[in-house]
Parts: sequence; C-alpha cells; structure tokens
Amino acid sequence: MGAWGPGIYQDDVALDIKGEYIKLLQEGKSTKEANQEIINNNADYFTDEEDVVPAILALADIEWKYGRLDDIVKNDALKIIDQKIGIEPWQEDEKLYKKRLEKLNELKEKLESEMPPEKKVRVIKPCINKWKIGDVYAYRFESEEAKKRGLYGKYLLVIKVGEAKWYPYHVIPVVWKKITKDNKIPKTEEEINNLKFFKTSFDDYEDEVYMMKAILTESEKEARKKQLKKLEDGTYKPDENGRLWKYREDLIIESERGLYKKFSYVGNFPNINPPKNEYFPFYEMNNSCSYWRKIEEKTINEFDNYNKIDEEAN
Repeated sequence: MGAWGPGIYQDDVALDIKGEYIKLLQEGKSTKEANQEIINNNADYFTDEEDVVPAILALADIEWKYGRLDDIVKNDALKIIDQKIGIEPWQEDEKLYKKRLEKLNELKEKLESEMPPEKKVRVIKPCINKWKIGDVYAYRFESEEAKKRGLYGKYLLVIKVGEAKWYPYHVIPVVWKKITKDNKIPKTEEEINNLKFFKTSFDDYEDEVYMMKAILTESEKEARKKQLKKLEDGTYKPDENGRLWKYREDLIIESERGLYKKFSYVGNFPNINPPKNEYFPFYEMNNSCSYWRKIEEKTINEFDNYNKIDEEAN
C-alpha cells in the first residue's frame, strides 16, 4: 500500500490521479475528455485490485471539487465506501482504522451533497523551445554577487545539446555552459572551443555503481547493465574524489517573455567539442536544472561549489 496516512490524498496513487486530472483541465480538455483520458492513461491503476481504490476515491473527490463529477465515478466511489472495499490494511491499527472511516464518510457526505458549479480552469499554453541543437546564447553577468567573484561583465554561454520535458507539458533546452574570459562574446567555433566547460553537478561513483546493481524493475535490467559496464570499464571515469562530473543543465523556460532581453543569440555551432569524461546519469531527470530568470544566481552557486578551484588554478 503506497499510503502514509488515512487521508484521501495521503497516497501516491491518489496524488498521481489528482495531479494528472488537473493537468488535463489545464490543457483545455473538456469534462468528458478529462474523465476518459485520466482512466485510459492510468489503466494500470484502475485495473489493479489495490490501486483502484485510491484512484477512484481521488478521481471522485477532485471531479466533485471542480464541478465535473462523472456519474459512474461517483457510483464506484460510493460503492467502495459503503462496502468498505480496500479497508483491510487499516484494520491493523485501531486509531488509523477509525480515522480512515472518518475520512471515507466525509467523502461520501461530500459526493452525495450538491456539487459546486463547474470551476473554470485557466488553460496553460505550453512553451515549446525552438532553439536548434548547437544554438549558442550569451547572458551577461551583472549582479553584485558576480562582482565579488570576478564574473561581472563576462558572459555565460549556453549551448543547446538536447531537449527535455518540463511539467506540465513544456519542452525545454538542455544546455552546456561556458563562461567567457573577458567581456567579449566569442564569434567563432574555435573561440568557443577554447573556453572551459562549466561543471553543473556530480554524482558519487560508488553510489552510482550500487544503484546500477540494485535492479529495481525487469524493464530497466538491460539498461542498468550497460550503465554499470560503462562505470566499471572506465568509460565514465571518476576524479580522485570519486565524483562523476556532469556538465548538462535543463534550462527551464516556461515563458519567453523577457527572455531575449537577457539572452542574445551568438550563432549555431553544431560541432562544438564535447566535455571530456562527461557523465550521463542513468535517469535524465537527475540533470541539474535552473529557471532562466535565475540562471545567474544558479551559475554563481555552481561556480562556488564546483568550478572555483579550477578557475583559481588558472
């Protein structure tokens, strides 16, 4: 049971259903479409003997709150409550059992009461990044913190090397970062290649090896074996402190408003030499990430934590 409390939403499945249902409404789905898609998209939940209980209860509750309760969902939820379906795990603790029954009765009372008017939901337009692979943009350091670290007036270069999805349905650039040596923006591929790559984060070598050996699912088994081989044969080589350095960062762009007042286009350079010994984490979600409006603050933090020693050595 993926629950940590007696509340309707004190459950992993319930939170998934709630979050996805709201996301569907924010995408502009109609009441009927949202109800059908949430069920189709989560067939595993709604057909599993245990997961179906929190899934139905959560769906009934969130649909009622938005004034969009489907009759079938309502009846299924009331059946679960009246017949105490899935209550067995709670019977092991008398206090939790009573609290769970209390929460279920509250939900029943709500579902049988007059539903509120259909709530309007602001449709969120996805921001789909249009940068091409190899596009380079420059951001000028201009904060007081940048002055303290000798970065003021220099440029942070972001180089698009990939894309990632960002909640709820944005597509954002994955970038490498470099910092200029002076207040001039490089104009050629050679000039960019002569700048050092900026470290964004690291993973611990021993932790990564341990995780790759701890096979969690059959579907990941072969992929984990390949990752483990790369770790053990030196394809991914840790430094003297056992750190596997990462150079990629997910640049979160949820809106382009004001973006190009801060980022100036340098050019497209698809053949920039990659960082040496770059580590690619097994889960791409483990990349470092930063909102574009906070990129100076984030980069200064990374400068202090990961790059300052390299800078001082030069």
